[in-house]
Amino acid sequence: MSDTAQAISDLTGEYVIDPAHTRIGFVARHAMVTKVRGSFTEFAGTVRLDEEIPANSSAQIVIKVHSIDTGNADGRHPRPPDGPTRADHSALLGATHHRP
Repeated sequence: MSDTAQAISDLTGEYVIDPAHTRIGFVARHAMVTKVRGSFTEFAGTVRLDEEIPANSSAQIVIKVHSIDTGNADGRHPRPPDGPTRADHSALLGATHHRP
């Protein structure tokens, strides 16, 4: 078995995303003049790697919208209650899967 194949085999399994070692960030244009950078501080997710059938590998994440942080203390950037925080928009959901 090659070193690469062994490394993939060693990684096969399910992993929980560790918020202490993960950052979910974004950059958005503001008034087409400047960029607003930010991140979300509350999220959870898993990643599943499958060596034998790579198409079965997947990732899922839930991001709490209210945890948006642009580092702007004056509150002019999207923050609750101005942002999408109603009960039906309290979280962003994401998932990946193989599409043949």
